[in-house]
Amino acid sequence: MHDIIEQSETIVTDRRGDVISPDLTVIIPVYNTADYVLRTLTSLRVDSDLSIEIIIVDDGSTDHSLQVVVDWVDRYGSKALVITQNNKGLSEARNTGLRYARGQYIAFCDSDDWLNFSVVCRAVSYANMTHADIVLYRSEIYDDYSQKVTPFYDHLLWERTLNGASAKVINASTHPYILTFEPNTNCRIMRKSFFDRHIVSFEPDIHYEDVSPHITSLLNADRIGIIDAIGYYYRVNRNGKITLQRNEKRFDILRIAEKKLAHASLTPLSQQQNYAIVSVLVKMIYWCGGCTRSSARKRYYQQSSLLFSRKNKNNRLMLLNAQQTSCSLKEIILMHGMLSAGVSFIAAYSSGQRNALNALKFMECIFCNSFHSNLLLSKKLVSMALARISKRKKNVI
Repeated sequence: MHDIIEQSETIVTDRRGDVISPDLTVIIPVYNTADYVLRTLTSLRVDSDLSIEIIIVDDGSTDHSLQVVVDWVDRYGSKALVITQNNKGLSEARNTGLRYARGQYIAFCDSDDWLNFSVVCRAVSYANMTHADIVLYRSEIYDDYSQKVTPFYDHLLWERTLNGASAKVINASTHPYILTFEPNTNCRIMRKSFFDRHIVSFEPDIHYEDVSPHITSLLNADRIGIIDAIGYYYRVNRNGKITLQRNEKRFDILRIAEKKLAHASLTPLSQQQNYAIVSVLVKMIYWCGGCTRSSARKRYYQQSSLLFSRKNKNNRLMLLNAQQTSCSLKEIILMHGMLSAGVSFIAAYSSGQRNALNALKFMECIFCNSFHSNLLLSKKLVSMALARISKRKKNVI
């Protein structure tokens, strides 16, 4: 018989046993992924010496996802807790799982993706050995259409950070660019006590809920482990995936950016940390804008430019400092567009236009910017051009 906890939340089955504090809790929110969730659950069937509990939260699915989950738990006798609730969104489904989590460490997995669970278990062992609050593992992209696997977007940053090591312990002071890793909560484990102290829960009713915890957790962790192994597989190009939706929820990233910039302006940060935070926010703003409906794109970038207008002096100063630190030509140009409120330019640039008209729009950005900002851009472009010329000469020799 189902145990009713509150009006919208019901325990379907609890097979976790009497282990009071298992080594790891894996939380899996489920919503209408009946065709995919079995792959997710199957990936957890790995022999390990660790004590593990699985918490699966069905967020009001309208297909037969819940039945697939219950059948799997019954068949394999897994130490799992299955909960069903009214549809509240990904954040609230995760938060429900967190309320029941008893593990020393927590991990998350979306129900259309899957884990290399032996790597996740290795991350827990590495965290225990090094006393790390967070351990990150690498991820790969699985394209549901082409059925091909490719490296995740931040794989070059991983190479730079590992520098040939199989694992290491760092933090955001010694390696500030770790903040520019893909802000994906699923690609790491975290000590539960650390999570409860610094993050507490995921903000409800908002998309891109991972961005804020990503920045907060990495800034506050004294010891962050990273291991050179693929632990997560991220499925793209499937029907119904949230990141494919072109709706007003894309604007949520602007609310998140506003809050994180306000908090960062009150936090002592190094120049590199300032750059890393602004960089990840600008990239997310730009990416979300490029994924909005074309009819809403200019309005979106108008709102994003307001974050860095002259009225928001602290944000603007952070962006100027980040532009000075950046070594990416594309990033520098985008930051310049934000500083000058070059809405037409950024909207065209995000749609893939690389024509003469777009170049003229960028020239307009330059004219609209301050002398200091234009001088900074000129110096950066000249410096980068000289570096490229020097590199070509070395290659010729």
